[in-house]
Amino acid sequence: RAVRVGQPAQRAGSREVVARASATATAAAAYSTWADLASEPQLLPEAQAARTVMEVSPIAQLCLASSADGVDGTVCARLVAGSPSRPEPVRLAGGDQIFGVDEDGSPLFGLRPGSQAALDIAASASVSFAAHAPTGGAQAGCAVTLLGSAAEAELPAELAKKLARQTGVGKEELEGRQWWRLAPCHVHFTDALHARDAWVSPDEYAAAQANPLAESLGAVLAKLNANHAADLARLAGMLQGEAAEAAAPLGEYAAADEETLSAEILSVDPDGFDLGLRPAGKGGAIAPLRIGLRAGPQTREETLSIFSKLFQETYARQQGWQ
Repeated sequence: RAVRVGQPAQRAGSREVVARASATATAAAAYSTWADLASEPQLLPEAQAARTVMEVSPIAQLCLASSADGVDGTVCARLVAGSPSRPEPVRLAGGDQIFGVDEDGSPLFGLRPGSQAALDIAASASVSFAAHAPTGGAQAGCAVTLLGSAAEAELPAELAKKLARQTGVGKEELEGRQWWRLAPCHVHFTDALHARDAWVSPDEYAAAQANPLAESLGAVLAKLNANHAADLARLAGMLQGEAAEAAAPLGEYAAADEETLSAEILSVDPDGFDLGLRPAGKGGAIAPLRIGLRAGPQTREETLSIFSKLFQETYARQQGWQ
């Protein structure tokens, strides 16, 4: 189930963002003549986006529920998983605990035996788990909160290898920790970039697959944004120029070109990508522009190939060759 960018946001107080998203969806009709761009931009479904957040979040919070709905609670532990896109393991602070995510998207957290966190979890009937996607990677600006009960569990062998690589913690120490698994009965997803939030069915969440680019995207975005700033500005300027011709008002961004506009790729998924637009030399918030792709990338190589073709097509259009 794909989500159209023009849908009303569910969060209150987001009229400006909704108006911009609606204008962006209208402007995208002008992109239908491009080889790789879709005429209707769509967002990754909430369940898939939530699973992606869980895969890329390097840090999470574990809380003990203090109310019937489990929304408010006392912080029990700071959890660290490391980042799948970083070549070096993360450094754990003295009070940090470790977490990973199993095949169903359920978090497992390894607590030191006898620690206060382990004692608190054992005595708690309900816990909440909060994770967020950092900037510069997949689903940047998104967050997930899982509510449910925790039970002792075994650490899967493949997950143990992944955590050892990402955290630098040895196999023996991982196996010596007390592992708990949270079985979510409520899943809440928030997307600040596109002003949407939703309660996701736990069954849909468990069945969904994370963005296949999740682990490699951080390095890819860093490369594209650092090495192709001029290409991205040219692409953004041309897209906004076509948006203006399509009578889709996007304020100062619609009239901008590559000489007055700076742009960066905020995130990429199989349904499209998000460009962050800002008039060159100006501060303030970045205006997100969602661009749909006809056949989105599934791998690092496909991501680089699509943007290479977009840059080439942009230059050809600028020269009047297309």
